[in-house]
Amino acid sequence: MNRKLSPLQKLVIEMVAEGLTTAQIAERLGIGITTTQNIVSTTMLKMNCKTRAQAAAKAVSLGIVNNDLS
Repeated sequence: MNRKLSPLQKLVIEMVAEGLTTAQIAERLGIGITTTQNIVSTTMLKMNCKTRAQAAAKAVSLGIVNNDLS
């Protein structure tokens, strides 16, 4: 990963790793779905990931997200 993630991007990728949908993330953050989609896309681009699952796994392996998501 070449670029650092912002605190918001880290929060969003954590929610992605929890398995939340874009709509669920948007609702939790109180922001629009399109804004959430943009944040997820930008975050995945920064992480060089093509899928949400790949981004979640990479976030865990890099220590961005705790793997104890229970």
